[in-house]
Amino acid sequence: MVSCLIIVAFCSMPCMSLPMVLSGEYFPTTVRSQALSTCGAVITFLSFLVVQLYSTMESTLTLSGLYWC
Repeated sequence: MVSCLIIVAFCSMPCMSLPMVLSGEYFPTTVRSQALSTCGAVITFLSFLVVQLYSTMESTLTLSGLYWC
């Protein structure tokens, strides 16, 4: 039970996806922490924006257009 919860908790987090893990290698070490925190904030904001605008986008684009985007 605990291992299933751990797997769900770590695999469902967007910051544990492969591109996010590798994005730390793109920045020089002098600005890495600031750049990664900015990227994380932008990703979190965009995720929030998509969740909040889902119904508006669905009515505007229709369901098939929404899935295409």
